[in-house]
Amino acid sequence: SVEEWDPDDVVGALRGRPGTPVSIKVRRPGVEVPIPFEIVRETIQLRSVPFVTSLADGVGYVPLQAVTETSFAEVKRAVDSLRAEGVDALVLDLRGNGGGPLDQGIAITDYFLDPEQVVVETRGRGLNQTQTYSSRQGQPYADLELVVLVDERSASASEIIAGALQDHDRALVVGAPTFGKGSVQTLFPLTGGNILRLTTARWYTPLGRSIHKDREDQIRALERSAVTLTGTFAALPDSAEKPVFQTAGGRTVLGGGGIVPDVLVMADTLTAAEQEALRELDRSGGNFRPSIFNFAVRYLQENPGLAPGFSLTDGALEDVHRHLTNSGVELSRSAFRAAERFIRFHVEREIALQAWGEVGEFQRLVAQDNAVRRALQLLAASTSTSALLELASDPEYSDWVPVPGDPQSTDPLVPATAPIQ
Repeated sequence: SVEEWDPDDVVGALRGRPGTPVSIKVRRPGVEVPIPFEIVRETIQLRSVPFVTSLADGVGYVPLQAVTETSFAEVKRAVDSLRAEGVDALVLDLRGNGGGPLDQGIAITDYFLDPEQVVVETRGRGLNQTQTYSSRQGQPYADLELVVLVDERSASASEIIAGALQDHDRALVVGAPTFGKGSVQTLFPLTGGNILRLTTARWYTPLGRSIHKDREDQIRALERSAVTLTGTFAALPDSAEKPVFQTAGGRTVLGGGGIVPDVLVMADTLTAAEQEALRELDRSGGNFRPSIFNFAVRYLQENPGLAPGFSLTDGALEDVHRHLTNSGVELSRSAFRAAERFIRFHVEREIALQAWGEVGEFQRLVAQDNAVRRALQLLAASTSTSALLELASDPEYSDWVPVPGDPQSTDPLVPATAPIQ
């Protein structure tokens, strides 16, 4: 038993030469006898594109969760496979993508642009400290309609991708304003083995918009943030005036740091009562995440024929409350009722993940994903990239900020059981 081990002990016992086996036994809730497994050790390769799927007929979805040394190859492989299946529109999801190597960000952008189009420019204070990076290869799918999703956690290389595609009228950017991490830092060696790191330049989009957001603006964005249904923080709309730029196609895009989407779709935030209930949940001293994982495993054992479009009944939610209490997560009945929307969301999400994996989890979440739903709505109403971009100024598709707790905020444009390949 590893009951008295700390995490380092477990890691030390499992780690070994790639290709060699290790035998373990796993105890699971509802299973009396530990389950034996033999695992072959391998070098862990984290994928920046964890899965590829279709949202609707002709619309592909590629989530780029980070920019790594293999990101361009992963994105290319994903888009090529979707195109081979007949996809004629793509949603590239950069939400939560904190960036990575500059060359990979440029290569991904290059894949969607014509040759010799500016991708990004770095500008320093000196006369000869400007460097321009342009596309070289030429895009293989010029007729592919493209929507790029961003949020306040999209930063660095992901902002380069979104900014360049927006400036060149190649993609419609949907979501929330990005983080604004656009500084170039240089390391200067000092005596004694010390290093001084200084900001020596900033990144600019092809139209000359500074990607970098001033620290004061970042602090103000944090002060305006609220907890979302997924448990992350989202900045609320900013009314500050921003500099205006014009694309070659005559569209207006905004500067002022970060990438401001063409269509703003803010996250569905929690009400004050829901947030207070979550604070009580935090104060309980229990561990919410492992508890709902254990509940999900037991629920699937008791409901082996569960369909993807399932919904927890009132009785099942009562069972969730009892399970949390028995797991040491003390939550009053009134607080549980106040946080029911949040708890239901995460329990159903965990059940879907354990039952059908990442794609099944996404299929479950898409019905409540405001940005994905708006992207699908826009793509369904357009027949070309130019038509897609024109829709951004149509009042029917104007910026949308959901009302916290409003049932219409989660009214799906596509059913939760929509087929995903």
